Amino acid sequence: MEEGVIFHWNVFRSILSIFQWWAFNVTVIIVNKWIFQVLFPFFSLLLLFYLIPSQFSK
Repeated sequence: MEEGVIFHWNVFRSILSIFQWWAFNVTVIIVNKWIFQVLFPFFSLLLLFYLIPSQFSK
């Protein structure tokens, strides 16, 4: 009986992790679309959002 409960918990965790991965990717796509549509005319803000943080990630 306990093996069935563990199996169901693992399935739930797998589905939850897939949903989290999907939600994160969709959020990044939406934010990128917004940044390029709204902030692209302001090149200094574009630099602030993309180029400066990329320097810290090296």
